[in-house]
Amino acid sequence: MSRKSRPVAPTGTPRSNVVSVAEAKQLRASVGLARATGPSAKKIQRALQTYVEQFDFWYTAQWTTILDNYVERVVRRINPYVRRAQHGDCTPEELATALVADWDSRNFVTAGGQALEAMAIDLGKDCEKAGAEGVDIERRPPQDPTTVHLYVVKSGAVTRNTDIVGKMKQNLRAAARRLQQNPGVRNVVLNYATCVGTTNSTNADGVLRPSSARFWSEITGVPENKAMALVWSVANAAAAAITRPEVNRRALVAQVAAYLAKPQSPTRIDWEFLVKTVSEPPSSYRAEHARRDTEARRRGDAVMAAG
Repeated sequence: MSRKSRPVAPTGTPRSNVVSVAEAKQLRASVGLARATGPSAKKIQRALQTYVEQFDFWYTAQWTTILDNYVERVVRRINPYVRRAQHGDCTPEELATALVADWDSRNFVTAGGQALEAMAIDLGKDCEKAGAEGVDIERRPPQDPTTVHLYVVKSGAVTRNTDIVGKMKQNLRAAARRLQQNPGVRNVVLNYATCVGTTNSTNADGVLRPSSARFWSEITGVPENKAMALVWSVANAAAAAITRPEVNRRALVAQVAAYLAKPQSPTRIDWEFLVKTVSEPPSSYRAEHARRDTEARRRGDAVMAAG
């Protein structure tokens, strides 16, 4: 079996029964939701499945290919001048562990953010995926069917440049214009929401920026405190079901460590070679790279085979 055909889980495959309907009912009860308020148990069950599926879609895909692409995605990103100062005279295994942890953390956060955004759509009580480009959620409250709420949703309150925010507003307004051509729509409310991190609600240029608590309250149809408790519980339940690629992690650490080691002193990092890779053309170290890469892949394969 080739290394590329060793996914850590069936990437993108639907995950059924992350929790049962009965367990979803217990989760509702644990945050004090009364009967007929907030998302149903089936919606919570689906939101959990969506979170796990979306998380695995991104995260598993990264781990599926990293053993083949470790040089470009991990080793070539080493700044030896900075990493030497940061880690000192550590072993290749210690530096490899830190590098893999950094790479893994970036991908875990990306996957988690995407999963949280997808979960918001499925958890919404009167929500559906918006059909307009660049808009995530369309909400139509049954008590006011002539009003449509549009949301661009981001996972966290991170700094975004002016061009990106401008594009978000442009997408919202374009969607609003199309909706307003429908005679049954009298009002379109534009929202730019973050799943976590926004503590105050504001309004700028006709676009609402609800606090994260208010956003979840609007989406789920329950008071802010219960909405946040529900999201916390759903996210925690989903976290227990996501894929943890521990064998791939050990293989990647072994592979990177083997590449970094000095040929005659394998317990030491070959900083001189790393400096060469960032300061000289590849032709000057091509043969040495090939030797290191062959040994590194052999080590990684051995760990994968051992399981």
